[in-house]
Amino acid sequence: MADTSRKPRSRRSDVELSGSSSSPQHSTSSLPAAFDLGAVEHGLNYPEFDPNAHFANDLFTDSSPLPRTSKADADAACTSIEEKRQTLRVAQGNIALNQDVVNTGVAFQKFVGTVIDYSTAKVNNHSKFIHYQTARTNLETAQVKWGQAQERLYQEQAILDGMVEMTPLIREEWEQKKALKHSRIADLKQSVFEASAKLDADVRQLTNAV
Repeated sequence: MADTSRKPRSRRSDVELSGSSSSPQHSTSSLPAAFDLGAVEHGLNYPEFDPNAHFANDLFTDSSPLPRTSKADADAACTSIEEKRQTLRVAQGNIALNQDVVNTGVAFQKFVGTVIDYSTAKVNNHSKFIHYQTARTNLETAQVKWGQAQERLYQEQAILDGMVEMTPLIREEWEQKKALKHSRIADLKQSVFEASAKLDADVRQLTNAV
């Protein structure tokens, strides 16, 4: 009974397996186009693996074309592969370390850039301060020149005021000089007149005496 019940299940499993093996072929053939990885310029040389070339076509016999490997050889090969994977793990660790080193270098360069920005801002502020000092010096110079101009104005104003005050005195002086000149002229005229009159009187006396 047990053997009879297992056989139908074996046939059904065989049919299901064969059906499942034909289903991927049907789905593969329904794809619109085959994907060609060679069209991608990846630059890698890797081995191809075609599952169809390694299937066991007869599930009940040793029908796979795969090469035979003893357990000892397989264990040795797997051990060797595992050691190589550990080598790659070390390389991956070093790559990760190098990435951290580069990232640290990038962070340091950003820090250097920040230091340069700080120095640039400091120089710019110093330049602004120099411009401020120059502007303030120019302002003080202009204020001094303005003060000098004000003093010159006050001096010229004082001279003008003195000249204004001197004008009537000068006019009075010249009036006095003119009056004195008129007085001298009048005196001279009077002297001439008196001399002329005396001369006339002397002449008449002489005439009368003769």
